[in-house]
Amino acid sequence: MAISFEEQTIKIGDTSIKMFKGGSGDPLLLLHGASGNRGPLQYANALAENYTVYLPTHPGFGDSEKPDWIQSVADMASFYTWFQHELDLEESRVI
Repeated sequence: MAISFEEQTIKIGDTSIKMFKGGSGDPLLLLHGASGNRGPLQYANALAENYTVYLPTHPGFGDSEKPDWIQSVADMASFYTWFQHELDLEESRVI
């Protein structure tokens, strides 16, 4: 069964990013790979049966803005720490 995902634009600091959110249950932050965010594919739908899935588009990918300060994987990790804090997802699983 396909879960309905809502596409949102959220602002973290001064950076707007696109995100899909869907499902129910404990929060799960699902990060896409180097090919970009292709939306809630079959695996995201399966996870959304048991979790509330947050599927953001990384800064600089797709329609998400890229702040100048993100120059490395460590910077991206800092961004997602901030993301989790802003959305009260500090205790979420991340995959």
